[in-house]
Amino acid sequence: MDSNLKNLFREMEIRRGPGYRWVEILPFNFQFLSHHADSTLIPLGTGINLPTANLNINAVIADGIEVNLTAYLSSRHHVDTWVKGGYLLIDKLPFIKSEFITRAMDYLTFKVGVMELNYGDAHFRRSDNGHVISNLFVGNYVMDAFTTAPAFEALYRNKGILLMGAITTGNLDPTLVGYNSITKVYTPYNIAKELAFYWKAGYDKQVNDNLRVRATCRGTMLQIIILVHCIQVTEQDRGTTWL
Repeated sequence: MDSNLKNLFREMEIRRGPGYRWVEILPFNFQFLSHHADSTLIPLGTGINLPTANLNINAVIADGIEVNLTAYLSSRHHVDTWVKGGYLLIDKLPFIKSEFITRAMDYLTFKVGVMELNYGDAHFRRSDNGHVISNLFVGNYVMDAFTTAPAFEALYRNKGILLMGAITTGNLDPTLVGYNSITKVYTPYNIAKELAFYWKAGYDKQVNDNLRVRATCRGTMLQIIILVHCIQVTEQDRGTTWL
């Protein structure tokens, strides 16, 4: 199996051994498109679009602890370099001398930073600026389940079973102080009011070199609250006599 496909759903994987990894991704897109409609359309040209490029830097700073920085060196309509995000990844705690912690970390992995949220599996298959090898399409999907935001994710894995719980602000660049020009009142940003919870559960097993089985589901705390509320309303309606 192709290594890129085999590692498509790499969730919180840490490269073993000290050192760093520097990866540059640079695709070139040649546009040769035509379109037609009953109305007048703008003609499309033929040529090479602005090349997109990613720079990924991963450094193992201790056994089981890795830091990451991902930058877009150039992107569509964005010729200057800007940071996508970065994170701290932990699946060992060698500085804590505890047998219980060591056994627990055999199954747990923690990830914290400003990063791509691990919500669902569609984001593994999308094009990410210069990283386009995982997607069969030039662009992305009409409904693109992708965002970056400050977040903390905790992942449990054991014999193919994976369970993840996470928390995020859901806001990449918040305005820390809001101002109402009518009331002339300043409102400070309160991160506690912006927190959102999301989760993932599934089964992922590499059966052999040519077969991998994976099924996952995901959701948010808001969806759970709505579901519980609907159940409560249904139970109340059962005891109601309608005239």
